[in-house]
Amino acid sequence: KMILRDRLASEADRRRFFVEAEATARLTHPNIVPVYEVGEIEGRPFFSMQLIHGETLAAKIADGPMPQREVVRLMIPICRAVDYAHSRGVLHRDIKPSNILIDENGRA
Repeated sequence: KMILRDRLASEADRRRFFVEAEATARLTHPNIVPVYEVGEIEGRPFFSMQLIHGETLAAKIADGPMPQREVVRLMIPICRAVDYAHSRGVLHRDIKPSNILIDENGRA
């Protein structure tokens, strides 16, 4: 993942990007994608994460209504991951269905 505005990003944007990436890299939870590396390439901030194959929750929602039990089955690990991050002082500022991945085994 790279900073969106690249060279147009303010110094504050760059700092926030690094702080968030490094905070995420310290989280170890089965429902949080691990961050492997945080750095810069040619002046462009980046962080690399584990590749997870699957579909986003947004895509799953777009398929139509889901049974209540499936919704609950997906939401429990999501809530546990958010709780874990919060308990370690990390606040995800962009939780939305397109940022939640459901792996090949149907786990969020």
